[in-house]
Amino acid sequence: MKIKNIIKKALTVLFIAVLSANCKKVKENFDDCGVILRFTYFKNTDNIDKFPSEVNKITIFVFDQAGNLVAQYEEKGPFGATYSKRLNNLPAGNYSFVVWGDLSDNTTLSNTGAGRLQDRGVELKRTGIDIATKPEPLFWGKVDNVNVKNTLNQVVTIDMMKNTKSVTAIFNGLPISKEGEFVCTIVAANGEYTFDNLPPAMATLLTYMPQTKVDVAGNKMTSDFVTMRLFEDYLCKSRIILTYYPLDGSAPKELMNISLIDAIKMQYSDRVVDFVKEDKFVLVFNVDYAFGNFSITINGWEVVGGGYFIG
Repeated sequence: MKIKNIIKKALTVLFIAVLSANCKKVKENFDDCGVILRFTYFKNTDNIDKFPSEVNKITIFVFDQAGNLVAQYEEKGPFGATYSKRLNNLPAGNYSFVVWGDLSDNTTLSNTGAGRLQDRGVELKRTGIDIATKPEPLFWGKVDNVNVKNTLNQVVTIDMMKNTKSVTAIFNGLPISKEGEFVCTIVAANGEYTFDNLPPAMATLLTYMPQTKVDVAGNKMTSDFVTMRLFEDYLCKSRIILTYYPLDGSAPKELMNISLIDAIKMQYSDRVVDFVKEDKFVLVFNVDYAFGNFSITINGWEVVGGGYFIG
């Protein structure tokens, strides 16, 4: 395996060298010269380049030093391990390159200005605040302050990251109830992004509904979610909520409402969670219920104590 990796890296270096050298000056004509963009996706738990296998389309935005959009390209895969995009005749100057991977029918580009970098964004298409449709994978990458000389080939590598996350919430020991229904949801302000891949200050708080819900023997519930980017510093205000809905139409009872980031950290308390690289989380909640009182723990950590189910 190590030998394969060494060979692969050597071939990559050779490929970049060939690209960089393939620029000829003929009577001050530099038409063969330009910026060559390469794309990788190493920010995953396997620490290998998954760009060719996971990204199917890229949308490239080129901004000048003043933040004005000067070019936009769309390329569709499949992409090979040596795929690159050449941008010829880009005037000399400093540029930023922003790349979105797999923009789809459930995402939309937003633009509140005349194409300026700070005014552009990406957001989930939605009706209201409930996200009932599974978000498609979304990737992002950016490189700032590239000094383009236009008299040589310059290879710029953009390493991308994945914005979509899979969360499975398992509740063991729920009280058996024929009078109501238990529903788990995730709430987060992470359906909108600037071109720096951050939620804007006034991002809408969304409610993610479970994609699948499985009840086993009445007292175990499994809910699967696909949510957008999660931030370790609580930037998207993500929370996981368990609610009981009586069938008689009376007011629902919120049984748990805690930080999703805290829940993930408690579940994986034996290590440091990398919220950029990791995209699959399984949370196991244990409900201890007796005579109307209940508590909820995750990996031995109590998240709800002394709760009262009825009333």
